[in-house]
Amino acid sequence: MLIDWINDISNRHVGGVFLEIGCGPRGLVKQISKYATFVVETDIRIHQRWVSIGYPDTSFLAADAMKLPFCNSGFDLVVMLNSLHHIPDPARAMDECVRVCKPGGGLFIIEPTVTGPLTEVIKPLDDETDVRGASIGLLQGYYSAFRPENRMRVTIESYSSFDAFDDFLFKITQAAEDRSKANSDVLDAVKHEFFKLSTRDSSGRYVLRQDLVAFYFLL
Repeated sequence: MLIDWINDISNRHVGGVFLEIGCGPRGLVKQISKYATFVVETDIRIHQRWVSIGYPDTSFLAADAMKLPFCNSGFDLVVMLNSLHHIPDPARAMDECVRVCKPGGGLFIIEPTVTGPLTEVIKPLDDETDVRGASIGLLQGYYSAFRPENRMRVTIESYSSFDAFDDFLFKITQAAEDRSKANSDVLDAVKHEFFKLSTRDSSGRYVLRQDLVAFYFLL
């Protein structure tokens, strides 16, 4: 499970200062703050929900992943979850990740795979095939450049659940603001795929699978 990998990688840098890039409304602070002395959560824009998240030793701020406002070698662990492919220049963002990470620190970058039920549901609204493929290809290039003992690549089986279609629509538009501008025909197509490809769990929630590919690099 994703949470197991997050715990494992965070524990390798326990007691350090962590940075999450592209955290969205809440990010991974609940999980990674248990292992860090301080956590910095960033996204391209300010989210109102940040005000209500009361974690100690945590700072939320708006920051451009392609030009991070931090000094060199300031973080023990840099994390990105499902955000690299949203950045206009992923290569520049990766350069920034390396720059702000300490020698001996880690980069933990997680991206959704190119295919899967959740991907197919979103596709009429936002076809991410090319950008996801490009980001995973970029990460694969990093993987090839690192020594085997300083790298890890794993595919993680992952599922997202939703109370209803409206709940699903709200969450995916939070992830990418442009999705909220879709017309009714596009939304009807998304709704059709949602009910076609989702399953129901024991509590009646709608479930969509979306596998992830995770890369870890030890600098």
